[in-house]
Amino acid sequence: MVTCPNCQHEFDVPRHAPRGSGAHYGNRISRLNRTHELALGILKEAGAVDYQHGLGLSQIWKIAWNRREQSGFVPTKQGLSGRLSELTGLGMVKTQSHVQLVDEASMQFRAEKQPRWFLAQ
Repeated sequence: MVTCPNCQHEFDVPRHAPRGSGAHYGNRISRLNRTHELALGILKEAGAVDYQHGLGLSQIWKIAWNRREQSGFVPTKQGLSGRLSELTGLGMVKTQSHVQLVDEASMQFRAEKQPRWFLAQ
């Protein structure tokens, strides 16, 4: 709950979770669509069970593109990213970035590599 400083009215505002925790509405998804199933299938077949074996978004999309004749469709890269985020919100998939310490004195970090997606245990 957030209180307005002017009128003292309380609002229920959804709190944003940390990056990588998935879509906040993921727990309300009752059925997986074909893009969800395609993403899960690609991760399962690739053996993506941890960060080392995980796949980047571009890798997942290229595999989906190569399967366009089998599946009959190709989601956009943004659409695939959204479905992966929803699967993360459901707890079926995890994502992780590799972060490197750039300056120890100021504690500045930067992402060394693009995030990887892998199946949750």
